[in-house]
Amino acid sequence: VNATTINGGAGSVTASANGAAGNANGFGGLIDFSATQVTAGTGGITLNANGGAGGGEIQATLDSFSGGSVLAFNANAAGTVSGFGGQINVFATNTGDSLVFGNQAGQISASAAGYATDGSSQPGGSIAITTAANLTINGAGINVSTSAPNGDGGTLSFTAGSGGQGIMQLIGNFSVNSAGNGNAGSLTLTYADAHPLNSVDTTGAAVVNVANLTAQAPGTGSGGSIVVTNSLTSSPVGIANNGTINVTSASGAAGALQLLAAGTSSAPTQDISVVGSGTFAGPVIAIGQNVSFNLTNTAPFAVTNIQAIGGNLTMTVPNLVLADNTAILTSTGTATITAASLNNNSTISAGGILTVNNTGNMSISGTGTLTGSSLTIGSSGGSLTAEQATFNGIVSGSAATSYSLTSDTSDLNVGSVTANSGNVSLVSNTGNLTVKAGSTIMANLGNVVIQENNTAGVISFETGVTVDASSNTGTAGTGEVFCVIGPLPGSPTNTTAPSNMTVTTANGGQVFFGTNSIASECCNQSANANGANIVFNTGSDQATNIILTTNDAFVAFNQAPAPPPPPPPVALPPGHGGIPPGLGGLPPGLDGVAPPGLGGTNPGQGGTPPGQQKKAMLDDESGYETVSFVQTAPADRVNNADIIVDADADAQ
Repeated sequence: VNATTINGGAGSVTASANGAAGNANGFGGLIDFSATQVTAGTGGITLNANGGAGGGEIQATLDSFSGGSVLAFNANAAGTVSGFGGQINVFATNTGDSLVFGNQAGQISASAAGYATDGSSQPGGSIAITTAANLTINGAGINVSTSAPNGDGGTLSFTAGSGGQGIMQLIGNFSVNSAGNGNAGSLTLTYADAHPLNSVDTTGAAVVNVANLTAQAPGTGSGGSIVVTNSLTSSPVGIANNGTINVTSASGAAGALQLLAAGTSSAPTQDISVVGSGTFAGPVIAIGQNVSFNLTNTAPFAVTNIQAIGGNLTMTVPNLVLADNTAILTSTGTATITAASLNNNSTISAGGILTVNNTGNMSISGTGTLTGSSLTIGSSGGSLTAEQATFNGIVSGSAATSYSLTSDTSDLNVGSVTANSGNVSLVSNTGNLTVKAGSTIMANLGNVVIQENNTAGVISFETGVTVDASSNTGTAGTGEVFCVIGPLPGSPTNTTAPSNMTVTTANGGQVFFGTNSIASECCNQSANANGANIVFNTGSDQATNIILTTNDAFVAFNQAPAPPPPPPPVALPPGHGGIPPGLGGLPPGLDGVAPPGLGGTNPGQGGTPPGQQKKAMLDDESGYETVSFVQTAPADRVNNADIIVDADADAQ
């Protein structure tokens, strides 16, 4: 079929090159379809190249499609025998037009399914779609499945922007899964845009499309491959995964998700960016110049091979896993990992600084190695607990609460470490432990424990180290410093300081040096224990298993805050009967003359103040006069007063 315009009108259009359904040699034929503009009527347009022994081939070239129904391409194995899925290739060459695939009106569908009823392993077919501009695909309109009991998965290849620029959107489910013990197929996605695949619509506006991409093998077969590339090489290769990407096998070898940058695997020239809230199951391979993963799903994200070569690595992943020593996570530049949980049983390395942190609690576990020119490890909003076989580099960092660092099989070199509200624990189980020159080890509201569990190991403090534990709670057992070979002593001994060390104690604090003391190589060492203890102990080892160099300072402080001062005395205002000088006199401005009713001695000063009523009652028999006052004075004065007056004498 070769036409400029095809219009289905009110009816339907069907073109078929089918093979016999029940014939072992009934293969589908070839349909070559070319049209500039295609419009489907209400009955749709269907091209069939189905066959009992296998689907045929459809080659379609068109620039645009519209209409009230579906344009359907079918190259299925169908009938009573068995056959493989066919092949469908669709091309849109006009850079001004975009295609939409799906199963709704105005969309294009494609099906190349494999089929078998006899236990054979007929595979699914292949569908390749290429557009010069944008491409939107709903998985409901795409089918390369196989119904053969052990059939291999099919092949899908989608390309947007072959003309230089193209956005790809994927919605729904896309499967190249196998059946039984067959091998899963492959899914290749190529786009040409500055944004990660599936992160924007065709206008460039951000969207959250949910697409599930699966290349699974349910039996002993191998998982399939999913490959993502960006032909706009000035922009990163990326994908926004808000669904599921799965390349696993139930019993066989897993496949892989591959994000392929331009250049070579040893010298990539393109960055990689992966974002989204979805999940990943199976290996992930990403080798680029600068590599960034920013994921929000808390499910474990397993690393297979992620490398930043010639650039930097950024991993923001809640739960990061390197399951065994085959996993690779590396950067020739810096590497920054933000995660609540890192389980590393391999090697994470950076040519520059390796930073591992989190905004909440941070846990690092496993038997792996962290390597960098230096290591910054901590938590800005919680605790830090880190244990690895090897920390290859000087470790520094801080935690909002407690900070714990344990090296299992090698030397531990430590820079400045701070626990802002808790303990600091630095432990070497095998090698030597060194606190580097000029470093500060500080625990606020907690203790500092520096511990070497290798009895042949050495703890060294280079020049100018400060170790400071402080607490203002007064709680026993806080604000203490321990520097020990082996376990912490239950009852520390020996308060005799070595040479070159000045000891200051106060408020019950003490400094202990252990049975064999410690080695102080030179000058100006100090230990200040105020309300808390400083404990050095080499156990049964010699003094030189703990070595101080020069100008090393150790501080232990634990004092409850002083109680607040008592409040000042209450000063009553003038005229209210206060005791301090000047407070028992008259209100200000009266110059020694009391107004009526305030107790003056001059005539008229003992009477009723203005505006107050006076009521007098005379008891002739008692000889007393009872006078009641109803005052309008302020509430802090007496509202009713009785004065008993002897008619023949002064007031009583």
